[in-house]
Amino acid sequence: MCVLKQIGRTVIIFGASLTILSGIGRDDVPLKKYYEFAKDSTFNCIGEVYGSKGKFIQSFVLINKNYLLATAHGFYNESKELVNDSITVLNVKYPIKRPATSSLADKSSFYFKVNNKVYFAEKIIIHPNYVDGFNSNGYNDIALIKLNNSITSVSPAILYTDSMEIGARGIVCGYGATIKTSSKSILPFVKRKKMAGENMIDSLGGNLIKNSFGLLFADMDHPRISSCNRMGDAMPLPLEMHGDAGDCGGGLFLKQGNEWRLAGISFAPSYYDDWKLYGQKYGYYGFVDGWTRIAPLVDWIRNNLDNE
Repeated sequence: MCVLKQIGRTVIIFGASLTILSGIGRDDVPLKKYYEFAKDSTFNCIGEVYGSKGKFIQSFVLINKNYLLATAHGFYNESKELVNDSITVLNVKYPIKRPATSSLADKSSFYFKVNNKVYFAEKIIIHPNYVDGFNSNGYNDIALIKLNNSITSVSPAILYTDSMEIGARGIVCGYGATIKTSSKSILPFVKRKKMAGENMIDSLGGNLIKNSFGLLFADMDHPRISSCNRMGDAMPLPLEMHGDAGDCGGGLFLKQGNEWRLAGISFAPSYYDDWKLYGQKYGYYGFVDGWTRIAPLVDWIRNNLDNE
């Protein structure tokens, strides 16, 4: 839920306009540590999606020399007309206003960039159970993109196939805007930059895919105020991180055996009510981060890889 129409996605909630944020670092840790962490070769598979007019849209994860994963919503155009709807997160229903209509943009509207090289889409495959645009049924927020030329300069991510996410240390990475968690402004954008951090996976949720939940969640824990914790362990990790605008489409990596594998695609489910409950008191601590879960989608992904 980060970017549509080649701009930051805006959701109208309780009458307030909010651009969804993510790439948020601890206020007691220099941002440069997150930037340095992102230089690890594990994250070379993370790239950038742009619109045809050169506007940055979202991040992506290369999973095959010819294929990448990103959010589905980033490839849709939306109407300016809004209608009432709601979305449920952590068993709490939030009223929202969403675009009345949306339509999948033509593949020629986008280009993909990694290592300063540009690639184009041969086809964009939206998950069949994704509902066009953002609304109360808008789960399965994932798209598989086949490129017109192979990317051989970086190693693709390996898919996570286990079911041991809860309580595991996850590494998150994307090209979103970056800010400090303690910021008291609701739109405190800083220059966009590749950033990587960590979080403990606290919860499963969302729709069911083959009897498995389709979403992963984690909250941004406060280093000093345990009452800010919403789920899981209240102790933050040294590089605790929440995604920021543009990190949607970026990756969540978990250890499987001795390898870091792609376990989720970021869609950053933070809402205006979070800002009222947590933001005005704690900054961005207490906000909830979320990812489309890879494990129950592995068959769908592999079945669409043209046997490459």
